[in-house]
Amino acid sequence: MDYLKSEALESFEALFERGTRMFRAMAVGVANPTEVAKLWRRIADLENDPVRRAEALINLASALDCLGDDERIQAIAITERALKLIEPKHAQAAGINLMAAQRLLENVDHPAPAEIRQALDYLHAALAAPTTATSREVTIAILVRYATAAPRMADFSRLDKARRIFDRLRKRDMSKDEIGQAFNAMVSLYEARWKVEAHRPSLGQAISLSGACLTLLGPDQCYGGVPLLAAFQQRHGVLLMDRYEHTGVRSDFDMAVGLLREASKNSHSHATILNSLANFLLGSDARPPTDLDFNEARRVLDEGFVATVSPKTHAYLRWTEANWFLQAYWRGGPVGYLDRAVEAVEAAAVQRIYLGDTILFTVAHAYYDRYRVGRDADDIERAIDAAQLGLDLCSVTGADRWRQELTAASMYQERAITNRFGFDTDDADRASELLRSAFARLPRDSEMRAQIAANTLASLMERYIEKGDDRSLKAAAEVARMLPDTPQAARSLPGIAAVNVATFHLHFMKSATDRNGWIGLLRDFAMKNTATEPGWLAAANLMHSNVGKDWAAVVEAFHLMAKQRSSRLAAARTPRERAMVLRREQSNACIAGLAYLHLGAFSEAAQLIDESQAVLLASGGGAISPRGGDHWSSIDAIFYPVITRYGAYVLTANESHSRGAVVRDIEFPLPTEPAVPDHAAMVAASSLVEAAFGNSVPGRLLIIPCGALGSFPWAAVPVGTGTLIDHAQISVLPSRNLWQGQEAGLPPDIALVEAAHAIQGASLRHAEAEIREIRNLVSFGVDLWGTNATRSHVGEALKAARSVHFACHGITEFGDPTQTHLVLHKGESLTVGDLLDLDCSSLSLACLSACRSAVHGSVFPDEFASLAVAFLVAGARAALGTLWNVSDVAASLFSRRFFHTLAKGESIPGAARSAQIWLRESSDDDKVRWLDSLNPACNDAERQLRAQLRSHPGRTSFKDPKYWAAFACYG
Repeated sequence: MDYLKSEALESFEALFERGTRMFRAMAVGVANPTEVAKLWRRIADLENDPVRRAEALINLASALDCLGDDERIQAIAITERALKLIEPKHAQAAGINLMAAQRLLENVDHPAPAEIRQALDYLHAALAAPTTATSREVTIAILVRYATAAPRMADFSRLDKARRIFDRLRKRDMSKDEIGQAFNAMVSLYEARWKVEAHRPSLGQAISLSGACLTLLGPDQCYGGVPLLAAFQQRHGVLLMDRYEHTGVRSDFDMAVGLLREASKNSHSHATILNSLANFLLGSDARPPTDLDFNEARRVLDEGFVATVSPKTHAYLRWTEANWFLQAYWRGGPVGYLDRAVEAVEAAAVQRIYLGDTILFTVAHAYYDRYRVGRDADDIERAIDAAQLGLDLCSVTGADRWRQELTAASMYQERAITNRFGFDTDDADRASELLRSAFARLPRDSEMRAQIAANTLASLMERYIEKGDDRSLKAAAEVARMLPDTPQAARSLPGIAAVNVATFHLHFMKSATDRNGWIGLLRDFAMKNTATEPGWLAAANLMHSNVGKDWAAVVEAFHLMAKQRSSRLAAARTPRERAMVLRREQSNACIAGLAYLHLGAFSEAAQLIDESQAVLLASGGGAISPRGGDHWSSIDAIFYPVITRYGAYVLTANESHSRGAVVRDIEFPLPTEPAVPDHAAMVAASSLVEAAFGNSVPGRLLIIPCGALGSFPWAAVPVGTGTLIDHAQISVLPSRNLWQGQEAGLPPDIALVEAAHAIQGASLRHAEAEIREIRNLVSFGVDLWGTNATRSHVGEALKAARSVHFACHGITEFGDPTQTHLVLHKGESLTVGDLLDLDCSSLSLACLSACRSAVHGSVFPDEFASLAVAFLVAGARAALGTLWNVSDVAASLFSRRFFHTLAKGESIPGAARSAQIWLRESSDDDKVRWLDSLNPACNDAERQLRAQLRSHPGRTSFKDPKYWAAFACYG
């Protein structure tokens, strides 16, 4: 019996050895997995020793893994049987638990939550097993798998245990590859806990560990195909940026950008690092990028697109590109950049499976920014839908939750105020709820919390001023409760935050606590920060706080702001920013003018407005220097109509004296689109004229309107039984400094530009007759018709001509006034920006028979950013343009009558007045008789026009102001 037993034992050992050899052969693809599985199943059935039986079961499970999904399920069950055969403290327990976890995590593309939970339980057991203290390879593998599974279940209950094991590992000799794996696992765990739970100590641990790893690595080691040094430079930089976004510590930002630059050098082909670098270079709201960094971000993005073929990385790059386009627009880029941002982020969002749900907040931002420019209701709806979906899907305890809530709050607040059916209470309440939640998530001592709260406070105050709805004021009061409520405490806040808090208490609290203290805070801050934006804001709010209380202090505060003009213009990086500097100064200059008026200094008020008009088109973006010329030889009086948030007033000046008057209880509803204003606006304008001149309007009037009044049709303002044009010849200027005097009569030569057919389906049928008649009057000059009406030919003609007349289409770009243009041959254009680069000083007149050629853009409503004014800034003495879309017939008739009147020796404003009155008052048969007296009809369109006019004798078809009041004379 003993002999037989010994033989059976020897046979089993041989069987086990053969199974081991076959298992190794299967691993290299030589042995058949089915045969290997049969052998190890037989061995497991014969083995009595629990440990060896467990080993046999593990090998059986591994063989079954190679045979498909059904066998994989069986393999998982067999692994569980193997674990039951050994004690938790057994030397093989850690390895077997690790294998069990790997089987659940690796062998399916998307493990079910229950499988991940089971795998995590195995890993918890592996962390507690004794082998983790002795086997370096197994321990590192356990940490790596734990770093994969724990974040997926948001279970960090064994993180401290993992850290103790990791600390023991650090004391042992490890290769740099092992260092990279171990440190990467722990950093991932701490980073994940920070992201999921907003656990700030975990962020600190992740930063500490990634920094420590950088000191241990060299550039020649690789992990996952990426140089280890570059990978950890990227990781450390991302973590530093996370901390910067949460706390606002600027040194973190600088270090993060530096690390990404180094990482990109160490791994030029790694598009993920390039994407992170581009993100860092784009900065944040708290620290906008420099021009150099912003341009480098674009270059890095382009390099990243070339370097990657990965759909995931490409999606990340598109995400970053969307943010680049958004910033590029707000830095002065064209409105089309907003469309490109929407396009890029929508393309990125298709890959949400890779990017996660936070991409939804960039989608929301893109639509929201486009809404703020275009006011398309669909865009604000899409923005809120994306933001709300992001809130629903993203972690409630995540580190970025406060930022996400602020994003959504601003959109809900916007929709509450701009709702076409009236203020939306539900949206306003939702915005307030999100704001409170966002601020509660930030540490009370965080500089970022105070800064965001103060910025939100400022936004709500602005909306209240704009819309006058008490809900915005109520929301502002809620935010104010999160900030200091005394001047002394507020002085500890960051600059703009302190200014905003002081402004709220001075302007919006019914009984301001310590008014003198808040005034003192603003004054001290303004005087100590004379070259900074916060200092300017302090001075501006100091000025507003004294309106109606201390007019001399208003003037003093304004001049304190004016001293900062040069430094603020120097700090402005884009034309849009420079224009905004000047626009705000012009608006405040109007208020300072009101103060001068109350102080009886009328000429000082007028001079202030002339010097502060923010003519966007001026060379260098600043106010225009006086050009000289005797005003009083050509005009009888200057009229300054001004509307401010504190009421309207008028100033007048003639050769001998100046005066002014406040116009009380006036509302001035201006149209949202270029068109004839409604009756209420006309009555309001009439009140301004009456306050200035009573019943005696000067015969030659120069109007210098402020802000949006620059596009008002002053010719049509009711005066007595007629309109202003019945009492005076009118010319308009943004500033008296643009005055150059006027030449009466027709210039000796003229450049005629006709591009009537440049836009398909919108031909100007009467332009040919208009051009022919003007050429009959002035025989000298160049004719640029059809294919000759190109940008280059027109530019050359403008340098030498004494006058120019355009008969073409005009296109107004409200979002970017410098791109407003006249349409030339084959879609070429002559833009406002082009005119600023030309010398038009030889021109005595530029006549623009084109739609909206005197309309400025909506982005800068306080500037005269129109084609007509662009000609003045470029050197022309006078210009004619239109304030809205005018019919082809009306423009052609006006132009012909205008030039015939000029030919009789009349001044430009006088000829414009005469042509407008003729167009309005003469009957249709009078018009056709006049046309017939000039020349026979030159084409079918002209013959049809004359036939139509003859068919209605006695009728005045052009009496409506929409036909004649659009024409405005500048200069």
